[in-house]
Amino acid sequence: MQRLSGSRSISLLVFIAALWLGNTHGQDLFGDVLSSSNNQLWKSFQEEMKTLEQAAHRVNTLLVNAHPPKVEADQEAKPAEQPEVTVLASPDVLKDGLHTKLESPKTKENRKEEKVEPELTGGIDESFSPHHLNLGSFINSFGLFKSLPEPWWKGKNVCVEKSEMVEDKQQGEKEVNKHLIIMGTGTFEHCKQTSGKYICKTVTSTPQSTKTVSVTYQCCEGSRRQGNECVQVELKDPIDVLDSLGSKDFASLVKSQDVLRSLVDHNITIFAPVDAAMRSLNVDFQESNQIRGSRQVRAVEEWNDITPESSDTGLSGREMVLAHVTSSLLEVDDFTNEMVLNSSYKNSPLRVNIYPGREEAVLTVNCARLLSMDNLASNARVHTVDRVLEPVTQSVVDILSQPQFSQFKQFLEQEDLMETLTNATGVTVFAPNNDAWEKLGDGLRDKYSRGEACIDKVVKHHILPLTLCAAPVSEGRLTTADMNGELVRLWREQDGQLMVDEKGRVVQEDIVATNGVVHVLDKVLTPKSAKPLSELLLSSNHTTWLGLLDRAGLMEELNRQENITVLVPTERVLTEENTRALLDAMDAETLKRVLLYHVTQQAGACELRDRASLRTQAGPSLTVTLTNPFAMFAGVEPRAAVQCAPLGHTDGKACHVTAHEITRLLLPPNSTVLQLIADNPQLTFFKRVLEGTEMEKDLELKSELLAEGFTLLAPTDDSFNRLDEDVLSRLLTDKKFADEVVRTHVLKGPVCCSSISSIPWPFTNNVKTIDGRKIQVNRDRRNRVLFGNSATEKCDVIATDGIVHIVDNVLLPQVSRIKLGNVAFGDPNRQIMLFGI
Repeated sequence: MQRLSGSRSISLLVFIAALWLGNTHGQDLFGDVLSSSNNQLWKSFQEEMKTLEQAAHRVNTLLVNAHPPKVEADQEAKPAEQPEVTVLASPDVLKDGLHTKLESPKTKENRKEEKVEPELTGGIDESFSPHHLNLGSFINSFGLFKSLPEPWWKGKNVCVEKSEMVEDKQQGEKEVNKHLIIMGTGTFEHCKQTSGKYICKTVTSTPQSTKTVSVTYQCCEGSRRQGNECVQVELKDPIDVLDSLGSKDFASLVKSQDVLRSLVDHNITIFAPVDAAMRSLNVDFQESNQIRGSRQVRAVEEWNDITPESSDTGLSGREMVLAHVTSSLLEVDDFTNEMVLNSSYKNSPLRVNIYPGREEAVLTVNCARLLSMDNLASNARVHTVDRVLEPVTQSVVDILSQPQFSQFKQFLEQEDLMETLTNATGVTVFAPNNDAWEKLGDGLRDKYSRGEACIDKVVKHHILPLTLCAAPVSEGRLTTADMNGELVRLWREQDGQLMVDEKGRVVQEDIVATNGVVHVLDKVLTPKSAKPLSELLLSSNHTTWLGLLDRAGLMEELNRQENITVLVPTERVLTEENTRALLDAMDAETLKRVLLYHVTQQAGACELRDRASLRTQAGPSLTVTLTNPFAMFAGVEPRAAVQCAPLGHTDGKACHVTAHEITRLLLPPNSTVLQLIADNPQLTFFKRVLEGTEMEKDLELKSELLAEGFTLLAPTDDSFNRLDEDVLSRLLTDKKFADEVVRTHVLKGPVCCSSISSIPWPFTNNVKTIDGRKIQVNRDRRNRVLFGNSATEKCDVIATDGIVHIVDNVLLPQVSRIKLGNVAFGDPNRQIMLFGI
């Protein structure tokens, strides 16, 4: 792909240069050549851009428009020990619930559609060109006038189908779009190529309406694409094609019912069960069925002799055939995920689904896997499937109304989900039968009946906002998402048993409904978000924290609480010798206060904002800080910190609880910033400088200047001892000067060392002092945080009213060092001299 892109880029550059030369020096260099081939140049540019666009769209989307190769009818599924694949609904479906449809329905009043029948063409329809030019051949970038082969869709045996649709806009759309469209009209074109089609759509939008013109190029009926051309092929009778594909029994049934005679005048698609599938079904032939020939008779006898437990459709042979036929020519390229076709039997739905597979996409129709695909026949396309397609007449809600699902239906109604399922257009339900609910304890069932124990999450965990058949699970482990966005995992045991999540057995697969599919479970699934906090801590290996909660008598209480967030220190932190000794020495009341200091109101990771305050159950609030905006340049993922302790894993879910892992034990602060300074023997000189200043009064009174929080940089005594005597003397005697120096060390808002990363040159990151000065922050080679030319000796000392960092240098108000001819910037880790005039 890189080599392709490189050659395309060179080609475009040469083309642009040729145009420029033609306009500026054409008479000297190219002369009449370029002037006579202007149309050729313009076409080559168009084709080059379109080729680039096609290359960009070659990546297959497995869930939509996948293109798997043909699979022989007798191919068996490979073993299940394979890498895990993921099947997810689109973000819009997860966000909007199950009402989202693939295409929004349009009213007849707002929709006008005109279709033009296919026409045979020997090349591209030049009238479709936006400039109506008689375009010539492609000009090669390296051999300027050497022609290259035209794409297949411009060759012989190519049919072109055009359709036009005009949609009137609603008043709200008119108001919005009239400001977005230049000169009142906007036109957008998009082209894509599949293995058998080339499709271009042009959308023209005006403030009043949207017009969509679609042009499709494909090999005409009776021809097949081979390489770069459409080649005519012999079309056999559908019966002969079915025989050759291993669907002889179905072919016999089709022939006996004389069904095709009434259908061959129209284009049809046949989903033909292979012989093994036909012989597994007991077909109830009506007396009018006439099947001649010894092989046909034996086939009927075999179908009628299978065990009573196997399915019986109750259909006549003719009706069965019609249930496998739809009235249009459809190849794999035409299929999209969740596409619904109408069969020729009472328009019963045939739902097409496309799933990712181990090597190729898995395609199903009504959950029957497609085996051999895109087989040409006279006026027909034949795809073989691995099971008989019984007509679908019941919706998901109809199926769940069966007596065996009465308890599950009760909880669906309790959570107001029956209407959601009624309106769903593609949904999967893992339905626990009544026996599964009986396996739960009486106490838990009673809680569920009262709407407790997160029954809403339990029920929604059994519903997927997409149609998921059992077929793709044979390709390996599969992961998808439920209505809440939580993961659901499926796999097969060695004996072929389909399993869901924690050993939930699917006792009946693929009950196909008109709007989805139902799988019957023998166990009620419980998502992590419906389990108590204690189980979350146990499963995530936070056993030390779990033990501390038990020791303080808080575990059961927190299990019952709702809408809370728990900050859980890592096991590594809690098992450090100093931390363990500190916790062991705490009495019950102190330990309880420390633990509740880690419990706040509900706050997911995406809800955390810089400088946000979280109220704890211990009383004091916690302050949130976010990584500085340049973290990405240091290769560090931006993250949040609470009380300057960075968060690790976030958004662990339990019933009504969110848990975030934190990299430090949080201790409730007991001292103010002034008290911390007074109690620290390393800060005696700074304490003397601070005394009697206006800043000291602001700190004592917690003035409005400090309302948004502050961070104090406290220089050590050693840093003052390095100053000149006259500066030290002035600091102690001139309180106005001392106040100016102290304010240089007070930063606006909370600034944590943990939120500061190394910033590569030439980027800089600054923080502001309360009097508006800027101080550059960074990290040195020893990973110490730098505030200007002061390195931190101790970071993130939390007080009740602010944050303190102990630094090794005094920040004096800056003195201009600008001189004529040069400007010098000093930094302990680098020296940059900028010389000017």
